[in-house]
Amino acid sequence: MDLKKSFAERLHNARLMRGLSMQQLSDMMGNIITKQTLFKYEKGVMLPKSGIVIALCDALEINPDYLFNYKSSSPKNIRYGKLQGLSKREEMTIISIIENTIERTGEIENICGREHSFNSIPAEQPVKTLSDIYQAASILREAWKIGNAAITNVINLLESNGVIIAEIDALDPFISQHAILDDTIPVIAINSNMDTENFRFAALKELAHAILDFDESIDNKKKERFCSVFANEMLLPHDVFLSVIGEKRHEIALMELKYLQSEYGISVDALMSKARYLGVVSSNHYSDYCKNLGSADSTKKSEPGSITKEKVTKLESRVYRALASGIITQSKAAALLNMNTVDVVRNFVTV
Repeated sequence: MDLKKSFAERLHNARLMRGLSMQQLSDMMGNIITKQTLFKYEKGVMLPKSGIVIALCDALEINPDYLFNYKSSSPKNIRYGKLQGLSKREEMTIISIIENTIERTGEIENICGREHSFNSIPAEQPVKTLSDIYQAASILREAWKIGNAAITNVINLLESNGVIIAEIDALDPFISQHAILDDTIPVIAINSNMDTENFRFAALKELAHAILDFDESIDNKKKERFCSVFANEMLLPHDVFLSVIGEKRHEIALMELKYLQSEYGISVDALMSKARYLGVVSSNHYSDYCKNLGSADSTKKSEPGSITKEKVTKLESRVYRALASGIITQSKAAALLNMNTVDVVRNFVTV
């Protein structure tokens, strides 16, 4: 790939990652170049002068090294789950961020001499029932050596077992998305602006979509429900829940649920959903809960817990390790982290 073509591809992807039109990017740069000139850059017709490159990087919040990397920035063998409720531009923004995250992850692993692998579970049989979901969650918890313990940090757990996570700084309606890389590695994109409990739940729900083998008889609505149950079970196994709450209840004190919320990092709403699908409360009881939750004067509203906000750290950790080892330069570290060099230097502290 020649320089013009490589630059064109990367500039196009960087613009999409910011969710900008060519006109919006031109406006952000004070119209020092026109939309038509940007079009020529992105088509590989011409290259910008150094001053324009700096202005582009400032507007797009990227490092110049990113634009001049000759490697292809588009991983090819990716299968995406269906994106719903988004515009075409929003979809392209998310896909670009996912592909950029995959590329940067692969590059730092190559630099560090590591081969990416996902610690999955063998599919004994296609998922047909809720019991199959319970079993799949239990098997994965054992494989990942969690047992019945609370998951302290979902994102760290997923990353340490080979799941690639792309954080998306997005507004509603985007929540999360999954993809499969090379038919084996789950990739999860997730809205970083959600509260922590919903963030954790959404990540595990997308994991379910990525790794579970559903029977052909399972329609999309039931598949969605089963994936929610899987996430719920990963956060809090049903036998632990039953040991605390009991098997049959007419009423559950909110403080009982708040205890589990604090201990296991799972929302009160998800706990009530668990109570429903386990038969601890009736469907009518759960419906009444949902109706009451939506009322303005509800005293049962699900409140956020005290659990610390989670963020992706594995890629950042490996880049700074490579920098500390003298394998890469500060400029290269900035490109791999989608940061400017000044911030990399500020964050780079050795002990």
